[in-house]
Amino acid sequence: MLKKDNLFELKFLREEKHLSLPNLTSLVLIKEIHDILYQYLVSAEKERLLNAFLDRLKAHVARDREGYGNGPFSIRIDELQFLENEGLQELKYMNWMEVPVYVMEIKPKFDPEDERYPEYEETLNYVLDELLVYNWAPEPNTIYAYPQGNI
Repeated sequence: MLKKDNLFELKFLREEKHLSLPNLTSLVLIKEIHDILYQYLVSAEKERLLNAFLDRLKAHVARDREGYGNGPFSIRIDELQFLENEGLQELKYMNWMEVPVYVMEIKPKFDPEDERYPEYEETLNYVLDELLVYNWAPEPNTIYAYPQGNI
């Protein structure tokens, strides 16, 4: 692990509203979500969007959390608009919570071409784990930070 000096800068970008399912432990729930939400799909496009959402959820549950963050699975509410009000309400009935998520940019102070870059990434994730409840966002060098009292 590298020395924890001048590793990165953290830049606050924006707040987003996400739906979050804390403490997800079972893939069985994914099948249940599919069965419940399938009734709200009225087009092939909406079915494709539901399957993409479920694939993201499965990937979150199945992966080794190291290097991905320590936060819950969450998704921007506007990405779930295809479910319309009834489908979103069903998720809330299944204990999904609307939470503020803070989108932050990580500005690395380390050259990705450096041979020690993997060690830098390990150190960076260690420091972030100590500081925040977070997940890496799909955008490069971006994290979702969660309010610690709500998760």
